[in-house]
Amino acid sequence: MTRAINTAHLVAAGLFPPSSSQIWNPDLPWIPIPVHSVPTEEDVMNFAMMSCENYSIDRKKAAQEVDRLLEVIGDVQDFFDYLSLNTGVNHTRPIQGWILYHQLAAYASLGLELEPWTDKIFPDGKLVDISAIEYILQTYTDRMKRLMGGIWIKTFLDHVDDLLSGRNVERKGFFYASNEIQVGAILNTLKVYKPHIPGYASTLIFELHESNNEYYVKVVYINENNHTEFVVPGCESSVCSLETFKRVLKNVTMQNFDIDCGRKGNFTIIDL
Repeated sequence: MTRAINTAHLVAAGLFPPSSSQIWNPDLPWIPIPVHSVPTEEDVMNFAMMSCENYSIDRKKAAQEVDRLLEVIGDVQDFFDYLSLNTGVNHTRPIQGWILYHQLAAYASLGLELEPWTDKIFPDGKLVDISAIEYILQTYTDRMKRLMGGIWIKTFLDHVDDLLSGRNVERKGFFYASNEIQVGAILNTLKVYKPHIPGYASTLIFELHESNNEYYVKVVYINENNHTEFVVPGCESSVCSLETFKRVLKNVTMQNFDIDCGRKGNFTIIDL
C-alpha cells in the first residue's frame, strides 16, 4: 500500500500548507503531517479479501458465474486468443485481463512506450469490459459486499453517529487512502457501479448534510476529470435522508466483522 500512503501525504500537504512562521524552505511550502497505517494482517478495511476464510469461500462460488457474465459482453474467445498470443500467457478468465489492464496503466503512467499490439485493447475497449467483471466478482454476494464495501459504509455511519451524539464534534472530515479495488467494491456495494476501471487518485466522498434539523447523505465520485453525484437505489435523489440511506443499505452494511469474516488467515482468492 506504499502508493496509498504516498497519496495520503500528498493530500495532507495540500490540506495543511505551512503558515508564514512554519516555512522552513521557501522553495518547498510543506510541513510534515502524520499519516497512520496498520499492518496488512490487521487492516480489515483493505485486506479482508485475503484474510477472511468466508470471503475466499464466496469468491470461489462467484467464480462459477464467470461464463454467464462473459456472455453479456459477447464472443470473447477471439479476444482471449489475441491476449494469449501477445502476452505469452494463456488468457481464459477476467482476472487475467484485470491484471493486464493495471500493468498497462502502470506503465503508461510512468510514460513508458507500450507495444503496438496494445493499441487495440488499451486504454479503451473490450479489455475494460472484461476487467470490470472482476470488480463485480470481488463483491458478488452480500457477504462479500459487507466485507469489501460495507465495512467502509459502517465506518462512515459510525463517524456520523459520533457527531450526532456529541462526540468528535470538532472533526470536519476523515480521510482514508486506499486503492481502486476498494473504490470498485464500495461502488458495487452501493449498487451504482457501471463497468469502468477506477483511475489513479479516484475518490469517493461521503458527505453529511443538515437542513432544518434533518440529516442527509450525499455520495460523490471523482474519477479523472469526471464528477458524479450518485442516486443510491432506494433514495429519491443524490441527497438521501440519513435514515433512508441506512435502511436501503442495511443488508450490505457491516454489522459483525468476525461473523462475516470467519476464520482469519492468509487465503488464496483464486488460482492464477
